[in-house]
Amino acid sequence: MGRLSVAASVRDWVSSSDTEEAAAIAEHASTSGYASLWSALRGEAGLRSRAGKSRRAASQVVSALVLENDPCVTGDESIRETADILLAIARDDDRPEIRSVALRVAAEVLTVRWRTKLQNYDSGLPKDAASLIAAAAAGRYPWEEADLVDEDERDARAAVIDALDLVASTESPEIANSIARRVATACEKVKEFLGADGTRGSIGARGFAIHSEVVSEAVKMGIGLLVLSVSSGGLRLPVAGVMPQLILSTSVILGAAECGGDADVFRDCRRLLSGIAHAAHLLPEGLISVGRSVRESVRGLEDRDEDKRSRDEVLAILKGVTVVAESIASGKTGTGSTKHHRMFNAAAHALISQLEPPSNIVASTARGDPALDLLADPSAAASAPQLAEIATARIRALEATISVVPAEDRQPRKTLRKDGHAWERKSLESTKTDAVSRRPLIIELIDENEPMADVDNDEALDEETEVMSLATGVAMIAAAYCRGTELHGAGGLPKWSSNEASAAGRSLLGLMFDNDANGGADESRGFGDAIRDCLARCLGEAAAYLAFSLAIEPEPRWGGHAGSRDDRESRPPAPDLPPHLPKLLAKPTTESAFVASVRLRWLIESSGYPSLGRAVNSENQDASAMISRIVPCVLRAMDHTSSAVRREGCAALVALISATNRTELRWHGAALLDAACSTLSGSTAEVFGAAAAAHTRAAVAVCADDPRDPGLMSALEAMIQAASSRNQEVAVAKAWVLEFPTLLSALKLGAAAHLGRLFPPLLAWLHARDDATAIGAASCLELLCMMTWPRVPNHAASIWSDIARAYTEADARGGGQTTQLFRITLERLAAIVQLASGEKFEEVWRAACIEPIPAQLAPLISFLENLPGRDGVSNEWHMQA
Repeated sequence: MGRLSVAASVRDWVSSSDTEEAAAIAEHASTSGYASLWSALRGEAGLRSRAGKSRRAASQVVSALVLENDPCVTGDESIRETADILLAIARDDDRPEIRSVALRVAAEVLTVRWRTKLQNYDSGLPKDAASLIAAAAAGRYPWEEADLVDEDERDARAAVIDALDLVASTESPEIANSIARRVATACEKVKEFLGADGTRGSIGARGFAIHSEVVSEAVKMGIGLLVLSVSSGGLRLPVAGVMPQLILSTSVILGAAECGGDADVFRDCRRLLSGIAHAAHLLPEGLISVGRSVRESVRGLEDRDEDKRSRDEVLAILKGVTVVAESIASGKTGTGSTKHHRMFNAAAHALISQLEPPSNIVASTARGDPALDLLADPSAAASAPQLAEIATARIRALEATISVVPAEDRQPRKTLRKDGHAWERKSLESTKTDAVSRRPLIIELIDENEPMADVDNDEALDEETEVMSLATGVAMIAAAYCRGTELHGAGGLPKWSSNEASAAGRSLLGLMFDNDANGGADESRGFGDAIRDCLARCLGEAAAYLAFSLAIEPEPRWGGHAGSRDDRESRPPAPDLPPHLPKLLAKPTTESAFVASVRLRWLIESSGYPSLGRAVNSENQDASAMISRIVPCVLRAMDHTSSAVRREGCAALVALISATNRTELRWHGAALLDAACSTLSGSTAEVFGAAAAAHTRAAVAVCADDPRDPGLMSALEAMIQAASSRNQEVAVAKAWVLEFPTLLSALKLGAAAHLGRLFPPLLAWLHARDDATAIGAASCLELLCMMTWPRVPNHAASIWSDIARAYTEADARGGGQTTQLFRITLERLAAIVQLASGEKFEEVWRAACIEPIPAQLAPLISFLENLPGRDGVSNEWHMQA
């Protein structure tokens, strides 16, 4: 505006306000002093005027008086009152030009006051200085609308910074630290309202409303501090040192405002968090400071899930970190630096480590393991939904953090170097020679041409202590929380997870490996080829860690000697971690082994065929190299002492068989069959279903097509023994009738020699109370009669009585559809026996018709009478008369 004279400014004000009162006061002031003039300026015709022109002109009068340093403006009360009015205008007025003038004039007025009255900074930032900074939060932000920020706004912010220089040096962090402390104090006042329901009139809403004004002012101070720092290019009012505290405090206030239902404070908090992210590239070392802040915020959340208040605070901080990371990813921040990317890598790894399922929750929610049942804590099981909610927030924060990392750094390694049994990282020389054929490592190697100033050893990831890459860590998190295929109690949704966590995990994979947050969101359609290929490579890298978690130390026996099975087939060697890493990791426990088995099964079934076999892509390795790394992990899971781990291991073997072909499994067939057989023979009712599926499918997949193959016969013998000795166990019978058809289809006529042992349990299961067992038994009998039809006539007489009884009693089953399905299955079975046995079976059921038959059996008799008959002489079929 320039230095205007008081007289000229008064004339402009009078012409703008166009009121006789203002003109009279101005004329009186020119002859008798300025007391009446100050009164008018602070009145309804001056700074409090609703007319924009009058208010702007009155501000110019005040500015002229201040600039001329007239003695009449040195009155402390007058200056304070005038400054308060100007600051209110700067904050609340809707017109940008009036806000700019009011803010600049307020700074000039306070400059006069601070020059004439020394400020004691030892007691903290003066209240009027804090209000001045908060007023700078209004208007257009330099990181959003830099082209629209006019000269008046820049001059106003420069005037504010110059005025603050009288309170404390703006080149030092003193003012920024004071603002951060004010925001932290406001955070402490409202922290207790986290977790409220947020409805109007609730305790949380009423409690937050008490502190709403103070909290709102503190958040605006934070925004104003950021605006002023960016306006000066980061040279004045540096904010890098207070970013971690601002992010933490503002995140908690954001959560409390959401729970308290205060939309204004909630909006201001999001503005501050997103402003920190969008303004980072405009500040010196800004992106690095934000990355460091996110990393420190995330690391501070370790082991803070004990009680409800801590969990609510963790949720709030995670949501705030998510806002910051998403804003960086969506903003125009450029590519950043290697150090900036390394910071977010470290933050992502910290989140990954915190997403490890807690052992007490695993022990309390595992199904079918008596050993873990002894450790189960009812309170831990009850808190599983709350911890799943926190896990969902962590996964979303991880997704937002990873979105900042360049796309090429999100991909898993394509090749690994094999040295003995341990797969290690490539050396620096091999990495340089293969730079064209493979993507860069997650842990970046230092280039000799790269400036050393960008390397900070205490902030970089330590490659020597890193267990797995970022991509593999993300895959392991998804494997722990995503829903899998259910198989006899194995798979499904882990009890420590939730539907929201599963959806968040799939979305994370879509962003990580396909650059699409919706790429894996749909559970019904599965993953695309790009994600499946990446998951297979991640499984190869994680195999050593999974094998370590599934390792079993020999159990001591009498005399201190360790026990082992001498008759067991030798197991292939498992991949090993680098020698120094096992010392840094926690000793494997049953809980960690169960989580590892869940991850192993999910990764195998999600990779699928043919991604699993082609995952290793190297000239020196064939297609079975990846399978050779996975099979030992599956065997360790199946040999584990925990029944829950064995069940997941059996499900992992079933998934492995579906994801590979016979050629890829040829070298491991004996070990797989031996492990499946031993697991089935010693299985509990909870494990039997998965063990039966593993044994039958492994035998079919590994053995030759010859029905007399010893492997198939061994599997048949194991299934027959289970049916004979455990036919009274409901879970065993239900699983048996589901899994036996797979083996029977491979045996074909080879099962005929065992009909005398197969018919009794199957016919008994026709009368089982469980509908699925009865229907499954009827289907098994139908398939068995089809495969062994030349031998069926010898058993026709014994079959009819059970078919007739089951058909008659079908009305007692669950409902109309179940009854109808059961009877249709029995009719098909009777038709197969009739067509295979001919007169032998017909004589039996016609003999039963001589006596009165139940009305429920009449439809079956009518069905049999309408079947075609076979002429014993010509062996031709004909319709019966």
